[in-house]
Amino acid sequence: MKKSIVIGLVIFCIVITGLLHLCYAGPISMLSYSDASLQNVLCNYRLPRLCCAILCGMALPLSGLVLQVLFRNPIAGPYVLGISSGASFMVALLTMGTGLFWQQHSASSLVLPAAVIGSTSVMLIMVLLSKHIPHNTILILCGVLISQFLGAAEGVLGVFSRAQDLQNFWFWNMGFIPALPYTYIVLFACAVLICLICLIALHRKIQTLILGFTYAQTMGINPLRIRLYLIIAASVLSGFATAFCGPIAFIGMSVPILSRIWFKTANIKYQLLGCAGIGIVVLLLTDLLAQRVLEPQTLPLNSISSCLGVPVVFWALLKQKSFSA
Repeated sequence: MKKSIVIGLVIFCIVITGLLHLCYAGPISMLSYSDASLQNVLCNYRLPRLCCAILCGMALPLSGLVLQVLFRNPIAGPYVLGISSGASFMVALLTMGTGLFWQQHSASSLVLPAAVIGSTSVMLIMVLLSKHIPHNTILILCGVLISQFLGAAEGVLGVFSRAQDLQNFWFWNMGFIPALPYTYIVLFACAVLICLICLIALHRKIQTLILGFTYAQTMGINPLRIRLYLIIAASVLSGFATAFCGPIAFIGMSVPILSRIWFKTANIKYQLLGCAGIGIVVLLLTDLLAQRVLEPQTLPLNSISSCLGVPVVFWALLKQKSFSA
């Protein structure tokens, strides 16, 4: 309980810190809402970015935890297994293929479904490979190979794309928190909350699935159906996060590790809630550092997330003798 309160206080402090830096007018005029331009920045830029950061901070770690349970591997994640790369490739096909295959207006409207389709496709490939590859290390290497192949394909697309399309894709690929329209925020929130509620509702069956397919069947649970639900949840979460914020590295892998270490529990229900809370803190902190370290210059979000995530993964692997996903 105390640890949950600490996470809540940290989220509150980071949110307030970001809002107090709204503009040079200071906190007093921000609270009085006397400045029309201040209202515009707050309502149309700061709050949408804050909502998007919170939702992405929940989606990526939840997707990572589901993947770690599904593949029984503590270092699995949407970025490592190539699932984010699948979404990225489909977005590249849309953005850099503009003018080659379709028009700009039709491409922009298809980014979200394309990202979900791309992440789902790679997820299904990894699930099929996991049936024939018993070793987790080799499975992770397969994910890395898929990422490299899709990255090479993106490079080929870049050769034939227009300069503006290539620049837009490069900016998106470095990771960022956009000021989404409120329609997209509601859609994003519905996807994340529905997945979270469904995963919590299935937490006992997921906990049984961790003990093995045979044991789950003896307990009257259909493991194939549960695995299908996990695939759908992970694909939707990573697809939405990647479509809106780009392929952000290490958040999906490092936050579930932090959650297990922080809460010291193997209960999947508390791990899900812990991942959501810690993920919000980590992504808000990452975005805050990206915007403030070299102000007025903004650093790529992937640079900060990698700097924070890589040491955490190294430390966790050295600290823990074993992980229980």
